[in-house]
Amino acid sequence: MPDPANRRSGEVQLNLLIADALERRHPRWTVTAERTRTIQGSPGRRPDILIEHPTGQPLMIETEIDPARTVEEDATSRLGVVLGADGDQVEQVVALRIPTTLSYIERGLAGAVERVDYRYATLSLGDDDTVVRWPSSGWLKGSLDDLAGLCERIALSERALATGLARLQLAVQQMAYKLRRVAPEGVLVKMARELQQEDGQQTSRMAAAIILNAMTFHAAIAGNHEIPTIDEIRNDYGNLHKSRMLFCWYDILQVNYWPIFHISRRLLLPIPEALAHRLLERAAAAVDDLTGLGVTTMHDLSGRMFQQLIADRKFLATFYTLPPSAAMISELAAARLGVHWGDEPSVTGLRVADLACGTGTLLSAAYQSIRSRHRRAGGDDEAIHSAMIEKGLIAADVMPQATHLTASMLSSAHPGVPFADTRVYALPYGVSDEHGVSIGSLDLLGVDALGSLFPTGEQQAHGTAAGGRMVLRRESLDLVIMNPPFTRPTNHESTEVPRPDFAGLDNDRQAQRLMGRRLKELREGLLRTDSVRRGLSVLVGNGNAGLASYFVDLAHLKLKDGGVLALVLPFSVTAGRSWRKLRELLVMHYTDITVVTIAATGSTDRAFSADTGMADAVILATKNTGGGKDEALYVNLRHRPPSLPEAVEVARLADDIPPGEKRGYLTVGDDPVGVWIRGSLAERGAAVALSEPDVAVTMEEIPNGRLMLPRRGRPYRIPITTLDQVGTEGLVHRDIGVKPGAKGDIRGPFIIHPMAGVPEFPVLWNHSAPRERCLVVEPDSLGRVRTGLLDRALEVWETASRLHFNLDFRLNSQSLAACLTPERSIGGVAWPNFQPHEERWTLPLLLWANTTLGLMCFWWTGSRQQQGRVRLTITALPDLPMLDPRRFDGRQLNIAERIFDDLQREALLPANESYRDEVRQELDRAVLVDLLDLPEDVLAPLELLRLRWCSEPSVHGGKSTRPT
Repeated sequence: MPDPANRRSGEVQLNLLIADALERRHPRWTVTAERTRTIQGSPGRRPDILIEHPTGQPLMIETEIDPARTVEEDATSRLGVVLGADGDQVEQVVALRIPTTLSYIERGLAGAVERVDYRYATLSLGDDDTVVRWPSSGWLKGSLDDLAGLCERIALSERALATGLARLQLAVQQMAYKLRRVAPEGVLVKMARELQQEDGQQTSRMAAAIILNAMTFHAAIAGNHEIPTIDEIRNDYGNLHKSRMLFCWYDILQVNYWPIFHISRRLLLPIPEALAHRLLERAAAAVDDLTGLGVTTMHDLSGRMFQQLIADRKFLATFYTLPPSAAMISELAAARLGVHWGDEPSVTGLRVADLACGTGTLLSAAYQSIRSRHRRAGGDDEAIHSAMIEKGLIAADVMPQATHLTASMLSSAHPGVPFADTRVYALPYGVSDEHGVSIGSLDLLGVDALGSLFPTGEQQAHGTAAGGRMVLRRESLDLVIMNPPFTRPTNHESTEVPRPDFAGLDNDRQAQRLMGRRLKELREGLLRTDSVRRGLSVLVGNGNAGLASYFVDLAHLKLKDGGVLALVLPFSVTAGRSWRKLRELLVMHYTDITVVTIAATGSTDRAFSADTGMADAVILATKNTGGGKDEALYVNLRHRPPSLPEAVEVARLADDIPPGEKRGYLTVGDDPVGVWIRGSLAERGAAVALSEPDVAVTMEEIPNGRLMLPRRGRPYRIPITTLDQVGTEGLVHRDIGVKPGAKGDIRGPFIIHPMAGVPEFPVLWNHSAPRERCLVVEPDSLGRVRTGLLDRALEVWETASRLHFNLDFRLNSQSLAACLTPERSIGGVAWPNFQPHEERWTLPLLLWANTTLGLMCFWWTGSRQQQGRVRLTITALPDLPMLDPRRFDGRQLNIAERIFDDLQREALLPANESYRDEVRQELDRAVLVDLLDLPEDVLAPLELLRLRWCSEPSVHGGKSTRPT
């Protein structure tokens, strides 16, 4: 053992070596160790390691050789101290445990310091100066590269970010108020025209935000290229005048920064001088506030603010990818890029695109992941900045204000470095004389070049470059990272908006139809090409899936072999029938497929985006035209990563999952953060949003006729088929009828009225959970034949049956996956018909569907977009795993009849309460033991499975009736 007397001297030497190694991992860090006179008021106290960054908060690292009993206490004592050199407060400290092995090494210690893994945790100042430890228990484990990455992320003060965002938003509100109150109407109209929007409060807020953003960026680049500070622009009386600001911004444009300052000048120009002075002074005060907080270069503030200002979300469905989510996705994507990170030409040769960039969060996060890897490999990311901006980073959107922000976010990584052109484009969207019918980035499905609404670089503005044309050839990209629009064209309820997917930016009805026709023509054009040779043997885009599916085709078309796909898509991609082609495309043309979802309650908490109100999923895959295999890695998080450090750590853990293992748990320190499961991608049902992997094991085996239960090594054999093999599903409700007063296209022959008297055509149309507790459910409506449509009505009646299946199953309030009406009836919105090929199969199908295993099959097969709710379309119903009644003899069919007679009048609890539902448990026992002849010992492991399933967030949806 090393001499305890030498322990401190050994730590000093190690601190010096670690500090030197960390400084080499970031060209703009100043890293010192054991430096005295560092802490204000305590000249004798010296931090073990201090990291100083010109645009970040100071960070201390306290170290101790294992077992490191006091390192956390020492680290906590450093929180809140003030540095003597510049007066900055320390808000973040890393407690670092040095492995004991290093204390034994006498030769080659510097190399050993680079090779070993360390254990560490962060201590931060939270609200009211409380101490926040991350992880809450246990320790992170990683290399010096991992430690350096953590130090980069925590150098951003979350408290400063929150304060800065609040001040930015207040300034924008006040500037917009002044504009609306004072500016002449003609000025407001001119400003709206520059933003391609209608005049209104929202447009004025956007204009104010762009001017303020330019002022903030101006402050960041002042002092470079002889650009004056904002105060240096003031006149002799200390006032800011519009003309002086315009001249200064014109000079900045000669350096470049065109996407940021060109539109800002255009917005400022028409504002009267007196009003412009007041607006500029308010903006300057906000910039001073941000400078005092040390966040003028933290462009994410502008991203968060702008996202809240983009109001046209109903039809554009553009949602802000939260910064921690973007960091996780970009880290997972960058880890797949086959790049020698220390080689500058290899890095600058990357082509990374977001073709629905919104506020630029994803592309900026991808650039951050690329820069940090280049730094850690010994490169200087400042040296590659202009090349990356000019060629490597490609962005497009239909909102000019969004592309303005994307360009400023990318540029502000190194605001002092000029560049020639950017590849950030605002693309036409709608119908115009100049551009014809345009659908934004999706026009690239048919061409390799598009015209931009305005130039995106100084050279382009002067006509010496591409003139604002976006050129993006097939199979040219290394990484496509996107959170594309989710809107769908289907709109059965309204005739006011014929194509909701193209209704954004005030496109009228005719424009929407023409844009829809344009998209259809592009898709048909792809089908006419040599699609197999081009790797387009599967086209994903379809109207039921929505616009996002066409963006998948675009990404696949432009991605090179070996390139990486990283998409945020609706949760329905994991099981929805309309997304089946995506799953086929991935299996045929991609490898190393990863699906990341969140197993939490509440749709908002299951989204990686802000303000969506719906769950989503992250898809990552590597393009391989040779094809892959039907396997995906499902990473199910307990919650959305709340911070940048946790997001990066989750990505690192997911990237390190052993390739040969089938399932396991993700832990950050001792904190459980999720589970991972390997499973099929092409089959219906997926191991997504699960909190426990064991449930997936059962569900993956049931379609194979094998019942695998917890605590049992061998499966039970059960006769299983799919519903389409034993009968025929009924009609979609629109082909049956509508309720009185319905508008739009009425296809069915019936008008559906509430039940009254003895109906000729009884209908089970709606859900009513209280009246649907028993296996037999009375019809709730009647159908009255529309004039002249009796023949069609009789054709519909031929599809009537007693057996009905639930399409919209609220697991935490409804009890039945299938029900029986006393007599034949027509199915409706909630309860479509199902006609077994043989009537005697009705009861086995009904009973199985309502066992716990039947409920689980429904849950596994359907779309779990919303918590506590599962949806199946009428076209997906045939895929439902079902007990195979064809294999039953007369004795078993008689047993099924007896089980039904015994239980038909018994009330069942909602599905999520099966763990405590005595009637459901009796049904389980009767079907498995009496009907299927399984041994009684099946019941104990089934009880555990039942409890675990009812504990899944997607089943209970957060209701208090969940297991405790």
